[in-house]
Amino acid sequence: MSKKNILFFIIMVLILSIGVMCFVGCGKESSESNNKKEYSVDAEALASEIVSKVKFASEMSKVESEVLDLFFIIEEGVTGVSYKAGGSLADEITIFTAPNKITAKKMLESVNSYIDERKELFAGYAPAEVTKLEKAVAVQKGKYVVFCVTDNIDEAKTIIDNAF
Repeated sequence: MSKKNILFFIIMVLILSIGVMCFVGCGKESSESNNKKEYSVDAEALASEIVSKVKFASEMSKVESEVLDLFFIIEEGVTGVSYKAGGSLADEITIFTAPNKITAKKMLESVNSYIDERKELFAGYAPAEVTKLEKAVAVQKGKYVVFCVTDNIDEAKTIIDNAF
């Protein structure tokens, strides 16, 4: 092969290599940016909005944050805001803010365990409340976990979806 052909071959290989690296790099960057979506929500304001706009079975009372660990396994660094209905009603809105997505996932597991426990508790004396719990919203959005129980769950879901 002549020097001219060898030089042409090397230049083509370099151009092709640069093109492949750019293509692979761009694809990786966009998929990483999709996985890193961050939410910023005022949990207290969102809970208050849901309480004021969604019809619950009775008046909702704010639960002191120190009391939440009686109901949920609270991971370190997690804060929560919660409103519950009185009496033998399952109606509730609870929002946890975790320091990161991994901790939020653990909180979602705690919420799901709580839902299961509540279903067992209500099964014996208030089956209508079990139906509400089966339709409950329990969702993780980034570092947030939102849990809501009401007969008007579609209204609550709309507000939650709009917040995120």
